[in-house]
Amino acid sequence: MRKSVNRPPTPDVVEIQDKEPTLQELLNIKLIESGEKERLMDLLRERLTECGWKDDMKYLCRQFIKKKGRNNVTLDDLVHVITPKGRASIPDSVKAELLQKIRTFLLFDDGDGDGDGDGDGDGDGDGGGGGGGDDDEDDDDESIIIIS
Repeated sequence: MRKSVNRPPTPDVVEIQDKEPTLQELLNIKLIESGEKERLMDLLRERLTECGWKDDMKYLCRQFIKKKGRNNVTLDDLVHVITPKGRASIPDSVKAELLQKIRTFLLFDDGDGDGDGDGDGDGDGDGGGGGGGDDDEDDDDESIIIIS
């Protein structure tokens, strides 16, 4: 590490290459690559609008602007004041729903982006690669009969 009086230490190139991504970074990459992050963001916007959160935030912004004066407020001022209030006022039900969606994604994601966990990319969860459940009429399903 190189040190400087005027700025924080700058990491060496070798240190950056050896750094492994955190679990949060890996999750973010998976969510983005699969398109799930965009779907979650759309769901979040929809839920926050439905519960009135978005209108509440607009109201808080307008009140802050009235209090300070329209010409005396910057976007940074608004973000600094409203962000903590906004985060604290997100309904628990919305947080729980998003968390459940993320957990489901993690449990059933197999890398093909359809979220069914079977790896064939068709979204039906049967692993057959077709469009439905039992495509093959010649299945030799064996039944076990227990006789006592």
